[in-house]
Amino acid sequence: MKSFLMKSLPFSAAFAALILQPISAPASTKVPIRLSCSAPGPISVNALPSKVSLRECPIEGRLLVITLPDGRTGVGIHVPRSGMGIEGVALTTSGEYVLTAANANGTLNIHWSVPSARLSRTSTDPACKENAFNYEGPLWANTGIPTDVWFYNESTASRAGLTVSATESDIKQAATNMTHGINNCGFTEGTFNVQDVFKGNTSKFANISSNTTCNSNFPDGQNTVSFGPFDSSHPSTLADTCIAFFTDANGTKEMVETDIDIGSNRHMVDTFPSNCTNSFDLQTIMTHEWGHAFGMDHETSGVDEVMYPFKNPCVRRRHLGSGDYSGMGGLYP
Repeated sequence: MKSFLMKSLPFSAAFAALILQPISAPASTKVPIRLSCSAPGPISVNALPSKVSLRECPIEGRLLVITLPDGRTGVGIHVPRSGMGIEGVALTTSGEYVLTAANANGTLNIHWSVPSARLSRTSTDPACKENAFNYEGPLWANTGIPTDVWFYNESTASRAGLTVSATESDIKQAATNMTHGINNCGFTEGTFNVQDVFKGNTSKFANISSNTTCNSNFPDGQNTVSFGPFDSSHPSTLADTCIAFFTDANGTKEMVETDIDIGSNRHMVDTFPSNCTNSFDLQTIMTHEWGHAFGMDHETSGVDEVMYPFKNPCVRRRHLGSGDYSGMGGLYP
């Protein structure tokens, strides 16, 4: 059974941002997996790929550990039996160490992370001092790397009085801001297990009506971004995102389609005019909307973060705050 969810982004006198606790895995040199399979003692996950065939590498019941740069080991867990997953989390004064292993019918899926560099005390971005986030519920399927494959209707850029090149660049970068965790806080970028793939131009439109409803054509099997006007009954709406998802027997919600409609009559710009009074930064608005498309929800306490629901004119919020970063990291570790 399919369910549908729509999110609107209004604006007001407030502007929001989020902060979260970053974690990332350090770079390590892999050794041949066959050596890890046969060597006695604990097995360092630093030397293993994220997926291991237990038929080729029979290590069920063996101890897995994180090897730290100084040679010490962090949290450890034993490889679980088929159909089971185990996670170990160690909280330290410098952050959390996390190690997870799930045995899916003979394929071991491994995730591990260690604290990234601490927040720089010299950061002037207020979003780096906030730590609020919420989740929608649905996520892109966790098979390999969860992926949102999307199209952009280039012809609609003229509706907003903008060029195709400028709008495409902003929309693509906005998606990258979310999937790569682009931030001003010193958090490690490019560690989230999620990606977007831009497939180019389309003649389709986002299936969202001018009155901000997901119309009867949604979902149509394609993730579409386009510009369109919002009517006078919704004067504060800047953009809408419609989300379609399945709910399985276990209550897990799997994202299957997202459409995003950007207000073509809402003074979207690529660069603010010198005397800005009522313009909205396209990349700022789209970074927020992509947050919804990847499973983030509005939050109400981090007023400088990406996912705060109100956006002021003439203000940029293109980069993730601490809460935005932590939220995406929790969804796609």
